[in-house]
Amino acid sequence: TLEDQVSALASIRSCLRPGGVLIVDNSVPPVAAWIKSMDQEAIFEFVHPVSGNKVVDKVTASYDFTGSVERDVITLEELQDGRVVRAARTECSMAILFPRELRLLLTHCVFDILHVWKNHRREPFDSDAREVIMAARKR
Repeated sequence: TLEDQVSALASIRSCLRPGGVLIVDNSVPPVAAWIKSMDQEAIFEFVHPVSGNKVVDKVTASYDFTGSVERDVITLEELQDGRVVRAARTECSMAILFPRELRLLLTHCVFDILHVWKNHRREPFDSDAREVIMAARKR
């Protein structure tokens, strides 16, 4: 929630010295791709690093653009000789923050925006950016 975001930034701010700098690295929401993938199950497979068993990771995401929330249903299954030996399911949600909203949130939480870049090479942010990096100083 917005209240959680403000509370988290207030906690971070309290840990910074006067003039301390916070760096926020966030992806730019790929809205067109999200709309295409809405409620579609994505399946990923990998090998468990300890057991050597196959692990199947299933993720179904949905997006509430009016509430700026992504909701994910994630299922993990560990398979041994083709049968499930362990499984877990969870649901989570996370805030969707567009660069403009991130700037407003940081400003609201008493930070001055120092820099906005589109990558770690410190190239200026533009409409082609897939990530946003903001450097903000504690007032």
